[in-house]
Amino acid sequence: MQSTRLKMFKIATNQQPGIKSNLQRHLTPDFMTTALELRKNFGIIMPERKTLQQGCSTTLRAALDPGSSVEDGVFLSDCHFTADEKIVARHALNKENAEKLWGLSEGIVGEKFAY
Repeated sequence: MQSTRLKMFKIATNQQPGIKSNLQRHLTPDFMTTALELRKNFGIIMPERKTLQQGCSTTLRAALDPGSSVEDGVFLSDCHFTADEKIVARHALNKENAEKLWGLSEGIVGEKFAY
């Protein structure tokens, strides 16, 4: 999120599709087959699998590293700040989208956040 609001808040969201975990036990074989077919049809390559420690390291850096700053970049990827469009989708770098998402999030939780 490319917003000055983050200067006040340390906010981290992430997905770790490559972590070896037990979460897949909740998915049906039909769902997995369909998901893998979609990946193949759209040319999506599965990320290299990570250990739990490797997978959580980026989230932990975002939450706990006192030396990190929003000014360092826009997104954290493998513990590094980046705004590289090869890593971050172009629509995710759009400031208008960030403002809409912020407003939607405030509406969902029923609270306005001052910054």
